[in-house]
Amino acid sequence: MKAVIFDMDGVLVDSEPIYMNYFHTPFHLNNQKTKIQDLYPVIGTTMDDTWNILAETWVPKLTKTEILDYFKDLDIDAAFKDYADLKMPHLTHLLQFLKANNIKTAVASASPKSVIKRVLQECEIDTYFDFYVSGEEVNASKPAPDVYLKAMSVLNVKPENTLVIEDSTLGIQAGKSAGATVIAYKDNRFGLDQSKADYHVNDHMESYHQIRKLFKL
Repeated sequence: MKAVIFDMDGVLVDSEPIYMNYFHTPFHLNNQKTKIQDLYPVIGTTMDDTWNILAETWVPKLTKTEILDYFKDLDIDAAFKDYADLKMPHLTHLLQFLKANNIKTAVASASPKSVIKRVLQECEIDTYFDFYVSGEEVNASKPAPDVYLKAMSVLNVKPENTLVIEDSTLGIQAGKSAGATVIAYKDNRFGLDQSKADYHVNDHMESYHQIRKLFKL
């Protein structure tokens, strides 16, 4: 059996810019000199790690509890009014192709499981996935390979028969450490190091062609 495992943010949905605006808001409102670019290291991390990074970035440094206090009146769910509006081009075409060819699919994301579920449902792509796992459900988040190893175990596929589609530096490392072949969804905005990926695509039509080539379909 073959499988394609997708990261979510930056791969299924173009959500990173909204996250960056959300995370930068308290810095702006409190006259911190922090630029939005200074927050890019949170990309690909779990929410727990994100809060710690934001607390370290604040001047002077804060604790996780203190940084959370600055976000208590900012509703992150309200920032994402409709994930369907953020769905990546050609994604449904790619998923239909994978399903028609009996390629197993999963989502392995650092985001909370409730958010993954909401994204898949609002984008109307939940029926195309066999499984999804959050980085919060495993012992170690990306760049550790745990989420990808978990997904491969549930799908009952070997790493050499698995393709991972990622965008973040941490996610690419996680996929490689899990023994999978990694396709990077190109980033031109957040300065992500994608050099360790095996292949690079500009969109999911290119993903479609790359997967056909690699799986000889």
